[in-house]
Amino acid sequence: MNKRKAISYAITIGFGLALALSRIFVIKSPMKMDSFSNICGVLSDSFFIPGAVLGGIGLLSFFKSKGSYDIFSFGFKTVFSFLNPKAEPKKYYDYKMDKEKNRKPYLKECLFTGLGFLACSILFLTIYLLTHE
Repeated sequence: MNKRKAISYAITIGFGLALALSRIFVIKSPMKMDSFSNICGVLSDSFFIPGAVLGGIGLLSFFKSKGSYDIFSFGFKTVFSFLNPKAEPKKYYDYKMDKEKNRKPYLKECLFTGLGFLACSILFLTIYLLTHE
């Protein structure tokens, strides 16, 4: 793994941990947790939030990188091109091919880090359900 990817993953993991820790310390004080089962429940909730946020960002960027939202941007540009009489109308195929040339890859670090946080959340949820009385 090159240095740039490592930094990107480190920033994403740091953001996810900051979200999880803010959930732990703002909503539930660690001093008030009295049993192992409750600690696992709070950790499950806390890891779910960054998992959902980062995983959602990763999925949205994946779909964007495949061109799923091109029709919406083409529609908005077509509607606003009628306001400019000098603009030449463009066909959707031409627009799609122009977008295809400049397409960026999806945010793998967000997707995989989000899935990792979701896996941790499921692990803590399983422990919570097994140890809860």
